This record gives sequence, structure tokens and C-alpha cells, in this order.
Amino acid sequence: MGCFGLSTHLPNFHPINILMEEICHSSHPQDLSYFLSFLHLSLPLKGNTTSDTAWNVLKWVEENIEYNDMKALILKTKLQSPVETVNKGDGICSDYALLTASLLLNLDINPVYILNIKLYKDSESGGHAAVAVELNGDYFILDQHLPVMHI
Repeated sequence: MGCFGLSTHLPNFHPINILMEEICHSSHPQDLSYFLSFLHLSLPLKGNTTSDTAWNVLKWVEENIEYNDMKALILKTKLQSPVETVNKGDGICSDYALLTASLLLNLDINPVYILNIKLYKDSESGGHAAVAVELNGDYFILDQHLPVMHI
């Protein structure tokens, strides 16, 4: 496990850059309270199964958080905490990923993987962040909008 109890390795997959270094070295407190501050928001999203819960979390994020196109244009942008993303009602992919991971961890879904996917081999920009979880032995991506996608 990496910092915050998030996993830094997806078994049986090619290496994927993980957003962990930036998260772990950000200005946020170095404990789980950074992610576990949404119990009141998380509890109504609990489903009958882990799959239902993952679906409910992604549905809530899709319905309540808007993509911030202006922030996406900034090459070096500040990571928002999950609290900031909810309060602002918007964010970019890394903000969505942190919020989604926070909600899932609050609902006892773990491990949660935050993926930093490089879209262009030699570029500092052009990346994407998403969340992955293991459900019944298979891995699924939660990426801002429904549906939850099987890897």
C-alpha cells in the first residue's frame, strides 16, 4: 500500500504511472482524513453489492460535478482536495479521481487505484487520471461518467 492506504500497483497489468507521488507530496495532510471526510455524503451511496456501490458513486459524481474546461487548459494545475471539488462543483480528471477514491474508501471499497495515464509518450501534458477497483476478481475503471468500465 502507498500513502493514504491507496494501492500503487495493479496486478497483472502493464506498468501504469500512478498519481501517488503528487498526492503524497502535496500540501494536504498526510493521513486518511484527506480522503475520509465525506462519510455523510458517502453513506447514501452504499448499494446492496460492491458493484452497486461503485455504480452509485460514479452516478453521483456524474450528476454533481462538472468538468472545468478552463482549468483543463492550464498545464501545471493544483490538485483539488475532494472537499474543494464538492464545494466548487467542478474539477478536472485528477480532481474527479481523488473525489471518487474518497467516496469509495468511505464505503469500505478497497483497494482503490488512482491511475495517471500518459496519453502521449514524450509529453508533459496530455495525461488523464481515473480510478480502478477490483470487483469479484475483475478490474473496473470509474472515469467521471457512467458506465463503470471493465478492463
